[in-house]
Amino acid sequence: QCLFMKLKSMMELPLLRICQCNSPDLASVSEYYSQELVNYVRVVLEVIPVSMFNTLDGIIHIQTTQLREMPTKLERDKVKEFAQLEERYQLAQATHSVSIFTQGIMAMQRTLLGVIEVNPRELLEEGIRKQLVKRISEIMHKQLVFHKKEVSMFGMTSWARLDFEERLVALSTKLAGFRRSFEYIQDYVSIYGLRVWQEEFQRIINYNVEQECNTFLKKQVPDWQSAYQSAAVPIPVFPAADERSVNFMGRITRELLSRTHPDRTMYLFPLSGWFDMEGKEVVGIRMFSLLKDSVGVLGLSGIDKLLCFMVVHRLQTLVQSYRVKMTRDVTRALAGFRHQMEPLNGLPESFVFYTKALEQMPRDMWDELLSAIVLLGQAQLLRRQIAVEVSATCKLDSNSLSCTLEALNDAVMRDVKAHYERPDTAPYPGDKDQTRLMPELTQHLVTTGIHNPLTQIYITTDAVEEIPALVFLFTLSQLPKYSYDAHLSVCAPRERKDTPDSCALIVGVLTLLRQFHSSETQTYMKLLTQYIRSLLQPNAPYHKDKNATKAFSAEATTAICFLEDFARYGNIPRDVLQMYLPPYIMDHRDTFDGSS
Repeated sequence: QCLFMKLKSMMELPLLRICQCNSPDLASVSEYYSQELVNYVRVVLEVIPVSMFNTLDGIIHIQTTQLREMPTKLERDKVKEFAQLEERYQLAQATHSVSIFTQGIMAMQRTLLGVIEVNPRELLEEGIRKQLVKRISEIMHKQLVFHKKEVSMFGMTSWARLDFEERLVALSTKLAGFRRSFEYIQDYVSIYGLRVWQEEFQRIINYNVEQECNTFLKKQVPDWQSAYQSAAVPIPVFPAADERSVNFMGRITRELLSRTHPDRTMYLFPLSGWFDMEGKEVVGIRMFSLLKDSVGVLGLSGIDKLLCFMVVHRLQTLVQSYRVKMTRDVTRALAGFRHQMEPLNGLPESFVFYTKALEQMPRDMWDELLSAIVLLGQAQLLRRQIAVEVSATCKLDSNSLSCTLEALNDAVMRDVKAHYERPDTAPYPGDKDQTRLMPELTQHLVTTGIHNPLTQIYITTDAVEEIPALVFLFTLSQLPKYSYDAHLSVCAPRERKDTPDSCALIVGVLTLLRQFHSSETQTYMKLLTQYIRSLLQPNAPYHKDKNATKAFSAEATTAICFLEDFARYGNIPRDVLQMYLPPYIMDHRDTFDGSS
């Protein structure tokens, strides 16, 4: 209190002359010097939070490494052993030291520093928040740095991440101990520890995601313009630890992308995980559970947002690139192929049309398209897995919130459908009262995992000529690289070298088609089902035995598997498939011959 009173008297000297001449600038000058004085007081009082957090380090060490959990049932002779009186005395001593640091500030009332009213408790809370943000940011920056080692596997070069899980476990342990100890001392410093932790942790994640996303934006958001940065409680900025990422959010996202690369792993839908060629799980449900425990639901949402920016950037680049490559000759060849296939509900006159159409396409077109599409599919599968993990966590931790959002989402969707059926009588949700219902509901649904990334529209673009025929011929060029694996129920690569995961390929094709009108996806499915019907004809070049009635060719089996996976990932009903393909073909997978 005495310090504040002495600092208050410092305002008299710089304002003496300006006050004597009755200058109209007295108010603005007084406010300026008052703000400078408040900033100086904030710096002086920062020694209290710094000392408090130094003592808190000892509390964290005691609670995480020395104190043992008390079991539910305990024998009488072991009570003294589990009491740990010496450790609890040290904990009490450290807690008392923390309360002593803040005792003087807690006793002070609001006071004026110049023309600005200052609440010492708010200054103390700002100092605590500043140290909390600094400590959390340092922990995440140091822990989320991954070492690489180049190894050879199955005749190709891959990157083995040796300490990914260990880093996540260590980060989870440190943050959990830090949070538990911070909540433990909240009553002794008169702050809401859990609320402060959640607010600052969310701000750290959002700020780092925003800065990482700047690499995909034309108009970037600098540090000083960020909505998550603060002058009183700044988020520290660390130098980049690698060449590709700006901060730890970029590093952990790119580590996931590297571990699940389609060239080295295979995604299995029933197991919800990525596996290497030896059958070992590389990334799965356990890995995402570790991610949730380490960076929390907010961290998973940040990874999801960063993946979303990556998908948008890749889609925009892909569409722009193929607008340039769609020359007059290519467009004419695709249009001619479409004309030869009509009517799409029938059969082509000759199977040779498929071969000729593939030969007319530029050879380098498929390689670039394959690379972009499988990376799109990989990011989409990761987003889907994140949504599953976050949704499960929300249902366990807050089932009421999950049910409320699902009910509200269903109600809004019914209103949207009613608007398009009766636009004159049914207004669009949110338009009548000019509310932000749709954007805010969407944000809540994405944060709680109640959404399907595989059906999302990322970009708005004009139609690309003959895009269904182009994507179909691309699919046709890739199908010979795969064969149906009855044990895994997937399209497995015939040769692992230079053959990406079929699930990433299918989801990438689906994502690309979703960015255009729905009729383009329907046309693509008609072309694919027409190709399957052609393979089942007795005069098809791949038909092994004209008298066979139970065994389909390996090519037909692979194409049917591709179609079914395409429909499953895209939430396309089976009734729609049966409009283009006879139902008995879809119902007799057990009779398929998947051999080469």
